[in-house]
Amino acid sequence: MHGQAPVPGISKHDLIYVSYNLKVPRYEPKIVSYRDFKPNRIDNFLKEGMYIPWHLIYNETNLDKKLEIFNNLLLEHINQHFPIKTARVTRPPAPWITNDIRILMKERDASHAAFRLSKLEVDKNRYKKLRNSVTYKLRKAKIQYYHKFFGAHRDSKSQWNILRNLGIGKIRSTAVPIIPLDELNNYFVNLAPCFNAHQKSKTIQELSNTLTKTPEQFYFTCTSPDIIFKIIKNLKSNASGSDNINAKLLKISMDVAIPAITDIVNYSLISGSFPNAWKTAFIHPLPKVASPSSPTDYRPISILPTLSKVLEKIVRHQIECYLDNNNIININQNGFRSGRNTGTALLNVIETVRGNIDVGKITVLVLLDFSKAFDSVDHDILLLKLKNIGFAEHTIKWFSEYLSHRKQVVISGKSKSKTFATHRGVAQGSVLGPLVFLIYVNDVGKSLKFCEYQMYADDLQIYLNGHYSEIISIVNKINQDLTSLQDWASSLGLVLNPSKSQCLIIGSRKSVNRLARLPVPHTTINNIPIPYVNSARNLGFHIENTLNWKTHADKTCQKVFSSLHSLIRLRNILPTSTRLFLVKSLIMPHFDYCDYLLTDINSSLHKRMQIAQNSCIRFIYDLRKYDHVSKYYQISEIFPLKTRRIFHSLLLLHKILNTKQPLTIAGQFKHLTQERARSSKLLCVPKHHTSLYNKSYTVSTTKHWNNLPRKIKSSKSFQIFKKSLISWLLEDPARIS
Repeated sequence: MHGQAPVPGISKHDLIYVSYNLKVPRYEPKIVSYRDFKPNRIDNFLKEGMYIPWHLIYNETNLDKKLEIFNNLLLEHINQHFPIKTARVTRPPAPWITNDIRILMKERDASHAAFRLSKLEVDKNRYKKLRNSVTYKLRKAKIQYYHKFFGAHRDSKSQWNILRNLGIGKIRSTAVPIIPLDELNNYFVNLAPCFNAHQKSKTIQELSNTLTKTPEQFYFTCTSPDIIFKIIKNLKSNASGSDNINAKLLKISMDVAIPAITDIVNYSLISGSFPNAWKTAFIHPLPKVASPSSPTDYRPISILPTLSKVLEKIVRHQIECYLDNNNIININQNGFRSGRNTGTALLNVIETVRGNIDVGKITVLVLLDFSKAFDSVDHDILLLKLKNIGFAEHTIKWFSEYLSHRKQVVISGKSKSKTFATHRGVAQGSVLGPLVFLIYVNDVGKSLKFCEYQMYADDLQIYLNGHYSEIISIVNKINQDLTSLQDWASSLGLVLNPSKSQCLIIGSRKSVNRLARLPVPHTTINNIPIPYVNSARNLGFHIENTLNWKTHADKTCQKVFSSLHSLIRLRNILPTSTRLFLVKSLIMPHFDYCDYLLTDINSSLHKRMQIAQNSCIRFIYDLRKYDHVSKYYQISEIFPLKTRRIFHSLLLLHKILNTKQPLTIAGQFKHLTQERARSSKLLCVPKHHTSLYNKSYTVSTTKHWNNLPRKIKSSKSFQIFKKSLISWLLEDPARIS
């Protein structure tokens, strides 16, 4: 029912109304499968596991046969002791409803029925009294139940499970795709742009002609049972791949199965082969939007066999050691590397921009987007690149086996698509994929003649500085580099996407205003202009053309209040300890992400963000709007935002000084040369001309470091430094701000 009606006593406008009857869908019972891992069953499993004939594996000389025997023996033993059971799950009763409440609910329902028959006022009053009593007791019992649950100090996994049931956090989508699974799989397999055959042949020829011999070749070395034991113990995901063996089963079995697993892993490394059974990925399509209607609305989530990840972790560690020892990976690459992250990539760029503004220059920053970069890796070119950095032929053979003949199946519920072969790209969800991609794009810097650059995996940003009056020359040089970059990308089968790329001209407010009156040419990719923007999202951080951080502060406050709003409705059933846990795990990361970049944020924006943080403290301790919160920061051991930024800045600086990584940032910090200053671990304050650079990370953090007690600066490890710094700040948070 709907309509329109005049409301003269309320408004001059008519009231538009609609009445809609919403029916709550009934909970559909479902059948679930599970294994019963009781302690006595595990003990029997391990005792009898000593007699599993693993020697059948050791005597086999074919890797695929070895793995087949292992899977059969292990699963047979697992199914014998932990058989798969099924259970019909219906809607569980509310755990806080006691027998007394159930009796009272029956009385309420009976009184309601009596009132409907008699229509007497006395029956109505009796029903209302019982109804209100039931509501009160239910609410009280629910609060007591959750307080008792969260107060029992259960593990965080159990807490998150119950919190998701309350609607907190990300809810896993269980909707069945409306797109046929074969159509989805075909789309996922062909995500990468086409690679011109002539261009590929030309690239292979060039790489073959430029192969260089390195002084040290990389060979795989055999691993030990202790290393495999440690890797399996630290596995997180319990998803099952095509072999039906997940991390939980491996952890239970590893005391008896480690020798057999070690044999399979080492045979793979020695023989230069990779099991075919580990090349099939299960793809789960997750919707990107609320109502997906086409394959582009789904994101593929790949599940690989767990044991294959054990082998890949061993290979990755050996490759990383070789790459680090020989300084092979590009120093401007911040992705998937120890001591580097999105924060170090952004810090490099922002500090360079601040330095340019300090000497009166502008910076033209181009944020580039590659289309489906990880899916576009060509295997033949990759193998040649591996050879070019010193990988031995035997190792190349292993990688050829690892990359080739891969397949994938899309799964939704109990439905499966046909198996499709993949011919390009690195395996999604694999351990080696990201590292292999870094090697593939490692020579990107050779295509840039004028610009500086930073990378985080496939996110590339190039930038060039100069006086604002030289803007035409700056853009022309950037366009020359973009042309070279496009040629480099094309030679590898990668495609730059100008529609998703952005360009900012960053400088002082005075320089930016002057540029607004000048004709500024566009940066272009394939003659397609890249749009100029005043603000851009760069690796999850919002940057503006004058570095005033307004957009980032607005977005952060928006996320914080949105998260807080979803929590406030559950305030009465959550104990203080759980509210503190939720704020620290769900909301504080919004404030903390790369907060050391905000050393020069202005007072009004800082105040806005501080008000948002104060609201979090009020939620934790159930305070009123105008109650003071200062003492509660001390109680919760949460630092106010300014102290928090300084704290994170000093933690990062400690890592930089002790690891000398990243080199591009570490070079900006130098110890004073005097003997007394050296012993006090004092740093040189960089020379600067403007108040902007005085508030930069480099200058401000250097000053804060110099003000630290010598004992804290001399901490032997990062954990000791962090613990000492927290204690020192808690004594008086204002001492460093």
